[in-house]
Amino acid sequence: AYMMELGSRTPIDSAVIENGKFVFEGKADTAVVRQIMANRFGTALILENGNINVELGPNGKVTGTLLNDKMSEVMTKEREFGQEYRDFANGVDRNATNRDSIMKIFDDFMKPFNEKNKAFYEETFKANKDNALGAYALSTLLRFSGTEEFESYYNEAGEVVKNYPFVQKKIAQIENTKKTAEGMP
Repeated sequence: AYMMELGSRTPIDSAVIENGKFVFEGKADTAVVRQIMANRFGTALILENGNINVELGPNGKVTGTLLNDKMSEVMTKEREFGQEYRDFANGVDRNATNRDSIMKIFDDFMKPFNEKNKAFYEETFKANKDNALGAYALSTLLRFSGTEEFESYYNEAGEVVKNYPFVQKKIAQIENTKKTAEGMP
């Protein structure tokens, strides 16, 4: 099994799987979002002190700490969103000759679908503004938010979220974009 930063394919730790089980040991100075991969399955988790139980598989879950119990609920909701999209996409008649009508069908589905996703991650972020789960929710909100909205979320965030590397990177990108915007010296 491999542990990686979320969104990375570079292992930062590994463990041998014996009889379907693996163990990572150590102490975490701060809770951080990581992903565990083994064979073809993976899941996100909050790496923090405590006994964290990971079940990998198509419906994998992570439990054992309060944040990981919440993360497991988020991952379940993400699978539900994914299934809803697949069900919709599989039901669209791709043999229709009018490409514009197919695009309209997708557009009509995607707007409320994205609004529902955004509302879920916004609610998750607002309930976790100063912990690793809030950072995860904020990273996902980036898919649904523009620069001003991201800055608004950032201003609401606690120090833990503000100091997350991806958040710092996004803020630096925003600042650089502002510096190079038309009309700026």
